[in-house]
Formats: sequence, structure tokens, C-alpha cells
Amino acid sequence: MVEEEIRIITYEEEPSKEIPPEGRPKVFYMPVRKRTESSIGTGVLKEELNKFLDMLDDIMRESKQEIGNFEIDTLEIFAEIDANGQVGFLGTGIQVGAEGGIKIILKRKHP
Repeated sequence: MVEEEIRIITYEEEPSKEIPPEGRPKVFYMPVRKRTESSIGTGVLKEELNKFLDMLDDIMRESKQEIGNFEIDTLEIFAEIDANGQVGFLGTGIQVGAEGGIKIILKRKHP
């Protein structure tokens, strides 16, 4: 059986080669965004996502559940996916310049 593939689109910023004239703000000379497309097997993405969620589970089990008179009810996590299918927070192995990804919302179970 042939494994299905999913398309991954990434953007990387390349520094602008244009040099702003003296006294002109640099903001008008933004980096160039380079788009790259690749495909990975859905099995690879499942495996990487499960590894990420397992690590997140370990972190959450050992983290504070209450802060003062408040408890954490909902937690939103934004995970990046790179061209190789690796899933993580920006800065934990995912290449700088990654954009998009997945949003994971965890809501506390109430007994």
C-alpha cells in the first residue's frame, strides 16, 4: 500500500539586497520571502506530531495547574511544522522563518 503524502509549504526570508538611501527608514526595504513546497508521508507527520504531544503531556503533568486563585482552563499552543515534517515550538529545532503550522487547544476536563 502506498502511503499518502501531505504538502508542506514553507516561507523563508532572504535579506533584501537593496540598500536604503541615506536617511530613509529601513522598514520600506523588507526581506524577500521565498516560498518552498515539499511533500512528506502522512505517517511521518503522525509520528512527529505524536512525539510532540507526548513531550507536551510530560510538561503539562509536571506544571502548575493553579496560579493564585485561578486555574488553567484552556491552553492554546501553536506548533510549527518544517519541510521535513518536524513539529515543535519555534526555537526548539524548527528552522527560523517557519510560518503557519497547527493550533492545538487543550481544555481542562471537569469531573
